Amino acid sequence: MSIHITSIHQSFNESNNTATISQQFYYLQTILLNIIFHPDIFLTMERGDGNRDDRLLKKQIMVLNRHLPRKRKTLKELLGEEKPHVLGTDGSRHRFKKNELYKIASLIPEESWGRLKLPLYIEISSQMSGSRIKGEQECRIVCQILKKEDCGEEIYIYRGDIKLVRRELPTTSQYIFLVR
Repeated sequence: MSIHITSIHQSFNESNNTATISQQFYYLQTILLNIIFHPDIFLTMERGDGNRDDRLLKKQIMVLNRHLPRKRKTLKELLGEEKPHVLGTDGSRHRFKKNELYKIASLIPEESWGRLKLPLYIEISSQMSGSRIKGEQECRIVCQILKKEDCGEEIYIYRGDIKLVRRELPTTSQYIFLVR
């Protein structure tokens, strides 16, 4: 099966006229997850359309990532705030639940609180078969939640594990969509 990026963009634009933001997000997420998890789907480009198609896909990925914070904060900073939050690139305020912050604090040594930046990113890319978690402290937290041995500085997790991580850390973890 083959999907042409331009046809994805045209379908997206047609749905954009009447769809809500959550429907648009779901539509793009479905496309990305299909590309990631189904190796029989390939993106093809017609000759001369490469740059335009790449730009269109990257622009749509940027729309998916507009919820990400401008600047992440450390666990230590967030624990010191009365109402822990970060500001998103779209101007929204993302609040963290205190009980989640305390849970994370109990999973790593106190001297690591100043190095752990939140929210924890679950990286989704069309070039990876799973989702990636990077960083020593981030991996330590995810491994403890998943009841796995210490995983190093980078791990790949799959749909079932992602659900478990998101269930345990709904406000302190976020998806980030990557294009390479």
